[in-house]
Formats: sequence, structure tokens, C-alpha cells
Amino acid sequence: MKILMTGATGLIGTQLGIELVKSGHQIVVVSRSEKKAKSVLPFPCQVIEADLMNSEISPSIDFIDAVIHLLGEGVADQKWSESQKEKILKSRTLSTQNLIRSFKVMPKIWIQASAIGLYGDRKDEVLSESSSSGEGFLADVCRQWEAGADLAEEKGAARVVKARLGIVLSSQGGALKKMLFPFKAGVGGALSSGKQWMSWIHIEDVVGLFKKCLEDNTIHGPLNFVSPQPETNLNFSKKLVNQLDSFLGPTVPAFAMRLLFGEMADVLLGSQRVSADKAIEFNYQFKFSELQQALKDVLPSAEESMEYFQSQQFVQAPKAKVFDFFSQAENLEKLTPEFLNFKITSKSTEKIEKGSKIEYQLKVHGVPLKWKTLIEEFKAPDLFVDTALKSPYQTWHHTHLFEELGDGTLITDRVIYKLPVGYAGWLVGGAFVKGDLNTIFDFRRAQVAETFKIT
Repeated sequence: MKILMTGATGLIGTQLGIELVKSGHQIVVVSRSEKKAKSVLPFPCQVIEADLMNSEISPSIDFIDAVIHLLGEGVADQKWSESQKEKILKSRTLSTQNLIRSFKVMPKIWIQASAIGLYGDRKDEVLSESSSSGEGFLADVCRQWEAGADLAEEKGAARVVKARLGIVLSSQGGALKKMLFPFKAGVGGALSSGKQWMSWIHIEDVVGLFKKCLEDNTIHGPLNFVSPQPETNLNFSKKLVNQLDSFLGPTVPAFAMRLLFGEMADVLLGSQRVSADKAIEFNYQFKFSELQQALKDVLPSAEESMEYFQSQQFVQAPKAKVFDFFSQAENLEKLTPEFLNFKITSKSTEKIEKGSKIEYQLKVHGVPLKWKTLIEEFKAPDLFVDTALKSPYQTWHHTHLFEELGDGTLITDRVIYKLPVGYAGWLVGGAFVKGDLNTIFDFRRAQVAETFKIT
């Protein structure tokens, strides 16, 4: 199918796009910046440059089989001022209206994101897709959001699905990323009574359910995107600290939450015990039904103060060619920002292979450092792994993965690292290091794009 996606550069969109391409689908992405989208999207696609917040797409779109509409301002990105609330609402309602007006002929399938915030605060009540909507700002946003999907049906979409998303668990962002620092620092605790229900879902099951909705013509209307086993806030907190090898901090009282977050605290303190029975009735097989299993997968480095970083990029070039470029040590200099003054000083072998040792020097924030790397694993043209024998890190383990995707190659970098001085080093320098890694890999993506001529 030819599928149009909005919100493709977000947490869900990037992973969903990869899986849809693997399944043989052709992807068209709507983005405000074509150049930026092509540089960050980790899958092959056509990009239409348009700002759906302000206007419809021009000229009108033809020949789209399905829409997956994910666009929307993050509800927990900042405190809810009146202007931010308006932005949250309009990013969903206006974008949907403009997207609908962009089609000469409506696609047959319209799959639109929504959220379990529709149900409001419902204590211990088990909530199914037939449950009534609740009260509050977020519930109102979801009602108006879903009304856009109803309009798509009125305009001619043969099958409309409203994906009511729960709390998405991923190593790459979302709610869990915001929770990690206090819980790893040992000050994260249950919110208020801790009795409120948290309906969560692993990112792989989010992607799996979207694919199921796309491919199963019997699915129509609202569908809860949640795991079959919701947890109370207290139990969620306990299982999180267990995976992090940390300990539970003091309970955070409701009044403190309201002082910190204002009206948004009502969402954080609300209880939604949402059922996944409808997804199960449609024969969806959850990969992650139990929370501890899901946390173990998205937080692979459970050891205290260990950190995980991932970067992905698609290039329209053969895998063997891409692998060959990355496996030449001298190209590391091309991929490293100038401010690091990166220079290779010695290599134990002319070409990188298993057992190769590479020494180099660099500067981090002006401080000269020496680094020595061992190539621990080398399987051309699929992967190689380097481990730091000498570096400013206590642990540095970098896996380079190369995978055929569509007419090109998906490059994935996965780094597990630990700062020196253990917990104290992480507490003091963790945020700075993450910022540095983002800067370095942003530069690397730009250089790779230039090398393989991503246009």
C-alpha cells in the first residue's frame, strides 16, 4: 500500500515507518521541512513539505491507500499555560481538518492517533472502548481530536480507526525518559496515594497494533493501545526501581505535583484502568504483556549509572558500500566534529577486523584525552562492535549495525556507557554527556548524508 504519515519524525513514527517499509509498503511523509525530515527519518520515503497547522497540502494529493495521522503537540512537554493548551488542541484539530481537505479522493483507510486521556480520571473502573469519555482538558482535546476522524469517515474514508494510546515505553523517549533521572537518582517515588492505574504499552506493541489496524479490514472505530496488564502507580514505581537497581524514593504528595505542574498534574495523578480485550479479540498477540519484561527490554543496562544511547539513519546506498565506509578507521575523523580534535595515532591492523586495536587522541571541552579501542566483533557487512580499553568512560561499548531496508541501508548505532566515579559521575555529568552525544551524532548524520548524497 501507499501510506501517508504525519508525525513521522516522532517516537512512534520513526519505528513504525521502518516496520512498514520492511513489510513492503511505500511511505509518503508530510513534514514542515523536507530537508530535515530526509536527514532524520530512518526509512526511505517521499516527503511532502507542508505545515498542516496553517494550511492544507497544495496541490491536492492523489493515489493514497491509507493515512496514519500521528501529528500532535506533546501534552507533557511543558507546563500548561493557556497558550500551550491552545497549541495542544489546535495541533490536533486543525492539522486533521487541513489533512482531510488535502485529498481529491479520500483514502480508504484512515488511522488516527488519540489517547486514553479521553476517559479522564476513573479510579478503579475498567475502561473499554465503549466507556464514556471523561472530564478535563485532555479528555476534551481527545473528543475533538477523534471528531476529526469522524469527519474523515463522513468525507469518504471507508474504514476509520482511532488509536487510543496509553503510556508508551521506549528506550528512545516518551514518558519513561522523563521518569528515569529521579528514579535512577533514588528520589523517584509513587505519586500521591500510588493507587491510580497506569495503562502502558511497549513501543513494539504500538507498532504491531498500528500494522494490525492497517492490514485487518475488520478493525474499525476506537481501539485501546494498552497492554493487557495495567499497573498501579506504586507497583509501576517499584518495578522501575527494581530494573534500575535503584531504590524507591519518598511519596510525592498531590499538592507538590500541582505546585510543580499546575493543571497538568491532574493527568499525572489521574487513574485509567484501560482494557486491552478488544485488541486480543482481534487476535493481536502482545509481545510484552507484563511490565517487568517490558522494562527489561527498554532499559537493557540495569546496572546503576549505566546509560544507553541509540541513533538511526537511512541512506540510499547498498549495505556493503555503507559498511565498507564505516569500517575504515580513517573515516572516523570525517565523522567527528572538528571541536573534538580527533586524530588516529595508531592501528594494529591495516583494515579493521576482529581483534584490531585503534588508538586516537581527542579533546573533550578542551581537555586532551587518549582513547584505545578493541574491535570485539566484526561480521561484514552486518555489524561490528568496539569496546574502549582506555577512555574517559568507565565503560564504553558501541555496536554498529547495518540492515537492508527498501532500496538502501538502515544504520543503527547503539552505545552502552558508564561514566567514571560511578553514581557520582552519572549524577554530575550525565546530562552533559548526553548533550555531547546528541551533538556528535547529529554531526555524524549530516556527514553521512553528504557522503551518500541524501537529497
